Amino acid sequence: AVVDRDKKIMGAYAVAGQLQQRPAPASGGEFEADKIETVDAVPAGVVKWARGWDLAATEGAGDYTAGVKIGKMRDGRYVVAHVDRKQYGTAKRDAFIKNTAAADGMGAAEQSLPQDPGQAGKGQVAALTAMLAGHVVHASPETGDKVVRARPFASQVDSGNVVMVRGTWNADFIAELKMFPNGLNDDQVDAAAARRLQHFVDPRGVARVHREVRAELREPRAPGGVGGGPDHERGAAQPRDLHRDQAHARARALDQDGLALLETP
Repeated sequence: AVVDRDKKIMGAYAVAGQLQQRPAPASGGEFEADKIETVDAVPAGVVKWARGWDLAATEGAGDYTAGVKIGKMRDGRYVVAHVDRKQYGTAKRDAFIKNTAAADGMGAAEQSLPQDPGQAGKGQVAALTAMLAGHVVHASPETGDKVVRARPFASQVDSGNVVMVRGTWNADFIAELKMFPNGLNDDQVDAAAARRLQHFVDPRGVARVHREVRAELREPRAPGGVGGGPDHERGAAQPRDLHRDQAHARARALDQDGLALLETP
């Protein structure tokens, strides 16, 4: 009874580490990866395809460049059709991305690229987009906590709504899901949680965020800021003003993201 009580208080990762001497629960922490069914072929009824990417550029070491191809099926489930990852330098990485996109089929799967902050990130995305001419390419900043970004996909996995096609990559993919976020690598998870795939697996959540942001922008500003007074008269930024500025920034990011994948019935 005491152990059961402590498990409820400690949470899955603490139980795995302290009581089971594991870095993560056996069935998975953020992802209950054992619920992913393995199938021999892509099921019928896939209505949209997208491949998320996570980028790296160190030859033979460090992080991986990973690409995860996910299809949305007519019945509301998702299929992970192909995953690949490489520890390549820039030139070989770019060739890897180009060849993988070509294997997906010209225009058949949207390629979702992460954009690093700053001018360098914009230049990298521009070069990769030019390289992928003929494909549908989407690039967006991948900001915020990666665990939060992974939750739309994790919620589908945990609900038993995800299957994967049998392949040599299966074991590494499942192992990384189970260890996330405490594993040595998280590149495949980051690719599966690419911004465009978040729209893919959680359209209602994305639409909800849009509504919340628009509601924030409609809130009237209180005269004199929240409390009024001399600071507002001197033109100092007030909490409500800052709140609205943040809402505007979120709205711009969402507008850049678009809602193309929400068209799927």
